[in-house]
Amino acid sequence: MPGKVWLQGTCRFFEPGHSDHCENLIGEIARGIAAAHALKATLDYKKGYPPLINTADATARAVEAAAATVGRENVLTEFSPSLGCEDFAFMTREAGGCYAWIGAGDVGPGEGLHGDRYVFNDEIVPTVMRYYVNLVEQTLPAL
Repeated sequence: MPGKVWLQGTCRFFEPGHSDHCENLIGEIARGIAAAHALKATLDYKKGYPPLINTADATARAVEAAAATVGRENVLTEFSPSLGCEDFAFMTREAGGCYAWIGAGDVGPGEGLHGDRYVFNDEIVPTVMRYYVNLVEQTLPAL
């Protein structure tokens, strides 16, 4: 039997306050299991990324820019929440914003964005550029 056991993982959640709840629960469970075996448990819980929550005004602008780019009928706005982690969450928490997904087309079965065989679809570059130009033009005042 080893003298020490180290368990590592991540906690992901949709509400910012859930991080404290996760920390408390994990600590309580670990100490309870350890106590049941006459052992000791310590928890080193590091708070990582907060949930990324889009703000309404930025989301409305992103939807309008997308509609101007590809037509409203091609803009999808109803998604299940995602538990991905993203640095952008810190910015949206401070300044607001919208994390928008732009479809890249068919990448083949089992070849997600972070797959080792993913091939970027270069044909979407002009559409993405037009989207960002539309977003900037509608957001910034005319010079």
